[in-house]
Order: sequence, then structure tokens, then C-alpha cells
Amino acid sequence: MDLPEIKSNSASKSSPNLNFIGRTEKRKGPDIFVDLIWWIPRDKYHTASIIGPHSYNYNGSQSSEDYLEEMIANRQKDLRMCPSMPHSDLIKLFNSKSITFVPSRYDTLNLVALESLFSGCPTIIGNGAGVCRFLEDNFPKIPFIKIDIHNIYDSLPEIINLLNNYCLLYTSDAADERSSV
Repeated sequence: MDLPEIKSNSASKSSPNLNFIGRTEKRKGPDIFVDLIWWIPRDKYHTASIIGPHSYNYNGSQSSEDYLEEMIANRQKDLRMCPSMPHSDLIKLFNSKSITFVPSRYDTLNLVALESLFSGCPTIIGNGAGVCRFLEDNFPKIPFIKIDIHNIYDSLPEIINLLNNYCLLYTSDAADERSSV
């Protein structure tokens, strides 16, 4: 694997989209995403979406969608629930003005995080994912935000800082500078 080539078409001044991508089972952390979005000022992002298939309890009587929609309603946030996307659409999403969240409580690796990062998309990863150690050991120059799943709120200042500086960091001029690292 090589360092990512930055392919940003984010020259506009609009705020980025925030996307949770993955199955909506609890270990993948969609509830962590909803909780973090609740604390992020609304003017810092354009849209927030949960993208991925729903999971069901042991007898199929309740889906993760029910639980997440209740969380979203209780927080009065305009967070969208979207079905899974074809791989080609995910690549377009990673190359758009967006930030990927994969706040996993547990994951052996997490290929979504790797695809997002290697597409040049800012990525926020739960420290329960094996990809954190993989990146730290093999690609220490690739920046990502790590969420401590035992104290998710510690990551908020870093996430908000990323949002505050997104236009500066991910315009074509800045992308040229980063790709030379």
C-alpha cells in the first residue's frame, strides 16, 4: 500500500458531510456517531448520515434502525439513515467533501476505514478497530482521529478542530502540499 493520493474536489466553502459507514450493529458504533453528532455544532457540517445495512436482535423483532431512530429523535438532530451503497458510490463519497466515521467498539481490522483513508478522506476511527494499530505500525504518517471508545467525548475538540479547518486542509492547494509528505 502506498500513501493516499489526495483527490479532493472540495474547493467550495461549504461545510463537509459527516458519514458513518458500516453495519449498524452496536459493535460498529453507530450510536457513538449519533452521540458525537449531538455535541458537534450544527453549523460545522452540511449533513450527517448513517450509511449501511441494519442488524436485528436474536429473534428478528427489533432492528438497529428502530434503536437509532429513537436516539436521533430524542436528540432532535436531522441525521439521515441511508441504505448500503455500491462500492463505486462509496469511492465517490470518499472523494467528496466529507469525513468518514467508523467508531468501532470492536473490529478485527476495518476495511471501510482503510478505503476512506487511502482515498484521501479524513477518517475518524474507534480504538476498538484493529486498523488503528495497523496504521500506527505501518503508516504512521497517515493522519486520522482515534476515538477512545471508553471516553468518546475526549475526541470532540480534535473533531471540531478538523471541521473548523476543513476548508483550509482539504482544498486543492493544501492537498498538493499533503501529497508531497
